[in-house]
Amino acid sequence: EVKRVYLDKPAKISLDVRPESRYETSAKVKSGSPFPSIYVLSGSKVRVGWGVTDAGTANAGNRPSCEAATTPSASGWGGDLIQYFKQAKNGSWKGGSSRAGHTVGPFIQTTNVSLFCKKSNGEADAIVSVTVNVASTECSDGKDNDNDGKIDRGDRQCSNASDTSEANR
Repeated sequence: EVKRVYLDKPAKISLDVRPESRYETSAKVKSGSPFPSIYVLSGSKVRVGWGVTDAGTANAGNRPSCEAATTPSASGWGGDLIQYFKQAKNGSWKGGSSRAGHTVGPFIQTTNVSLFCKKSNGEADAIVSVTVNVASTECSDGKDNDNDGKIDRGDRQCSNASDTSEANR
């Protein structure tokens, strides 16, 4: 009698979220790490890349069940990602896309961009998430608020998009 052994092991997953504007901060998170936040201007889009390794089982018929989601819903990121997976020689699965793989947005409210995977028995395996906060501060409004010729993150007074003032301190 042949007995099948399912070798479920925790998936290693990562999520890379980069605002389209070079003046806004990006975030990369791996499974087991705290979930970071980034700030974008209202109406901005982000580029999302992701990766999954060691997912699924040694059984060739069991592709991993990994899904992309935004809460609340935002266009460009959502649904099953199964078409991106290939099986490795050791029987586990891997998949992913480059950091510019998916354009998501526009964002008009705070949104969680998430990637989660399930084991073959349906139990939760791993999840990563980045909170995209919609900001409208002097350091993220696209204006030169202190009239020094520098805008937002280009102004040395703004260390990130959530800073409230471009004025010299």
